[in-house]
Amino acid sequence: MVLELSGDTAQPVDAADGFAHELFHAWNAHRLNRTADERLYWFTEGVTEYYGIVTLWRSGIWNFGQVLSRFNTVARQYFGSPVRNYTADEMVERRKSDFNAERLPYLQGFLLAAHWNTDGRTMDRALRSLLKTDRHPLSNQRIADALSVTGLANAGQEIERFVMRGETIQLRSRIWGACAAESALEIKQFDIGFDSDDSKKTGIVQGVREGSNAWEAGVRNGQQWAPMDVTWGDPSYLVDLEIREGQRTRRIKYYPASSSASHAPQYIPTSSPGCDP
Repeated sequence: MVLELSGDTAQPVDAADGFAHELFHAWNAHRLNRTADERLYWFTEGVTEYYGIVTLWRSGIWNFGQVLSRFNTVARQYFGSPVRNYTADEMVERRKSDFNAERLPYLQGFLLAAHWNTDGRTMDRALRSLLKTDRHPLSNQRIADALSVTGLANAGQEIERFVMRGETIQLRSRIWGACAAESALEIKQFDIGFDSDDSKKTGIVQGVREGSNAWEAGVRNGQQWAPMDVTWGDPSYLVDLEIREGQRTRRIKYYPASSSASHAPQYIPTSSPGCDP
């Protein structure tokens, strides 16, 4: 494996999660009889994302606070994703042209693994169960059966609902038990306010949604535009666009956030004695 890092990387440990994720692939891709079905990315990538973090935690490279910070980030990204309710087929169709669609299965699998890992070892038992059936290609049914063996009888239904049909994941409350205090953070979805795909191709703004933050800031169909500063997928990052109308050029700034909001669970560690979630 070759990994390129920025010269600004402060410490080698800052790259630990990337190494852990890729090294886990050295195991699950071969031992679980993975197929080329991209609809399984929620498991092959998302659960790998989860186990990369679990591995760092169990080895002492990361502490519990860092684990919670990653969970909180994933929860904010998922519940704020504009494609949160894509079906698995829609994700596959659009993932190569849409960063949010590409990222979706990583978020789904991470959160579902945390949701199912009720005693901290449930997912371990499910993976070991999958090893016993590795003569068959990996499938949602095999995964559901392995989770069922651990006592998660509804896991198959949840895979169908939350991944295949794209319903919003419903996490169990207090995932981290008494070891972390739970709160709910209001999250708005990323909304650039116009059809970004077609507008990128032509350099002309198209599909502006009246009433969006872009509309209120003065973005209109037919304007020439260039994204000066945009963090795609982050509704809290101020968008900076260059807009040209005839000979006139101006800068427009606004927050690319939807008017409606959802809520993401967030956690902070507690000081419960002997706590080992």
